[in-house]
Amino acid sequence: PMVQASVAAGAELTLFSGDKLLGGPQAGIIVGRSTWIQRLKSSPMMRALRADKLILAALEATVELYLSEQTRNKLPLLAMLFRSAEELRRDCEGLLHGLDVPESVSVSIESTVCEVGGGSVPGSALPGFALRVSGIPCDDFSRILRRQPIPVMARIQQGKVWIEMRTVMDHQRADLRHTLQEAIRQTVTKAES
Repeated sequence: PMVQASVAAGAELTLFSGDKLLGGPQAGIIVGRSTWIQRLKSSPMMRALRADKLILAALEATVELYLSEQTRNKLPLLAMLFRSAEELRRDCEGLLHGLDVPESVSVSIESTVCEVGGGSVPGSALPGFALRVSGIPCDDFSRILRRQPIPVMARIQQGKVWIEMRTVMDHQRADLRHTLQEAIRQTVTKAES
C-alpha cells in the first residue's frame, strides 16, 4: 500500500523505504503517532539503527529538491517519470535518424507501456515509446548489447528486442546510437558466419 493510504487508514506507525519513495539516499523512514515515535526513540536499538548525519543531510537535500522549482532536472528518477510520451517519441526519432541498418534488420518506433516497478509506485505504468529491433537473433543481439563498452539493457518480447527510451538521459543518446550500431553490426556478422 501507498504510505498515504496506510496513514489515512489509521496505522499507528508506517515504515517505508526513503530511497524508493524519494529517489534519494538509502534510508528507512518511520511516520506515525508521536507516542509511538517517542517509544521508538527511547529504545536501546535506536542508537544502532538511526540514520547517521550524512544520510540525514542527503535526505534533507533530496526533500529540498522536491520543494524547489528545478526538481525535475536534479533528480534522475523524477526526470524519467515525468518525461512525456511525445518526448520519448522524439528521442526515438532522433536516435533512429542516422542509424545505419542493413536491409535484413528492421528498427521501428513503437508505443509501449513502462512498468515503473516497486518502491513507492508498485504496478504503476507509464505510456511511452521504444525502439523495436527485429530481423536478427534476439538472444544474440541482446547479449551483444549487454557486452558493449557501454552496456545496454533491452527486453525481448514477442520475438523482438525492445529498447525503452524513458531511462536514457540526454547526454547518453549519442553513446546509445553508437552502441546500437555496433551491436547490430556484430549480430549480423555473427548470424552470417
